[in-house]
Amino acid sequence: MCVIDTDYGDNPPRLFNQQIIQARKQHKCNECYQPILPGQKYEYVTGLWEQGFDRFRTCLACVEVRDKFFCSYIYGQVWSDLSECEFSLADIEALSPEARVKIDDLYLDQDMD
Repeated sequence: MCVIDTDYGDNPPRLFNQQIIQARKQHKCNECYQPILPGQKYEYVTGLWEQGFDRFRTCLACVEVRDKFFCSYIYGQVWSDLSECEFSLADIEALSPEARVKIDDLYLDQDMD
């Protein structure tokens, strides 16, 4: 199901590699900024965009949320774009417990503002 289609232009990366790997050391998720601990699996993306070469590490809970709700996105902006959208309780219940926690945290943070 695609709920959010963020139109950021039609300039895909010239080079692109996406893989799921296991962390050998601690990293930070480019979406939620939480640590990715050694031994945890995460998505690792490298590519050559117009702005130059870049790499992104995304925890699997954020990947799940992104894949569930987005047709298109920019790395590092998933949670800010998601915070502006509404979706059903059934959509959230279909997520893993880890991804539901991320959604809950997003809306709890908004209530605090």
